[in-house]
Amino acid sequence: MPREKILKTAMSLFARYGIKGVSMNQIATALQMSKKTLYAEFENKEEMLSECLKYEKVRMQKLIEKNEEEAQNPLEALILGMSTMFHYRSTLCPAFFRDLQRYMEAQDIVLATKAKSHDLYMKYFNQGIEEGYFQSTFEYEAIASLFIEQLGDWNNLQQPYIILTFLRGVCTEKGLEVLNHFTLLNIQL
Repeated sequence: MPREKILKTAMSLFARYGIKGVSMNQIATALQMSKKTLYAEFENKEEMLSECLKYEKVRMQKLIEKNEEEAQNPLEALILGMSTMFHYRSTLCPAFFRDLQRYMEAQDIVLATKAKSHDLYMKYFNQGIEEGYFQSTFEYEAIASLFIEQLGDWNNLQQPYIILTFLRGVCTEKGLEVLNHFTLLNIQL
């Protein structure tokens, strides 16, 4: 069985029931394979979880690249990317995030992903300043960190509104036109 199918199935179960709520036996059953075969591929659930997160990281990177291709400017790229992240996070149950704290290797992957996201946001902010979408007078390192924290707060349903409020505050008139266009189209973060 292709490794990708195993990872997709395991991640789907983790997303729906939480990590703690899914056993290797349940994953094997969902894949219609023996538990022994599954253990031949992955030493334990923690290794499988880490591989799932690495797989998801690559998948999300491809979505971000697609968003960047579709975006006409860095502000659109930022909005599309955050919309993708909010949508993705909404597919993960709250138990997934609570359970994740018990797995150190998985936590390291999440922290590396957060750092990469921070760098990506800074790229968009810097390009946006150069192209006249963002004001140059703000501390964008702090704003990027705030966005990361908002994305990490799975329990806060106000995340999109908080981020839109911050974006409104740092946009130039040119940036506000783009932001208003997305708001009018009801594209939600």
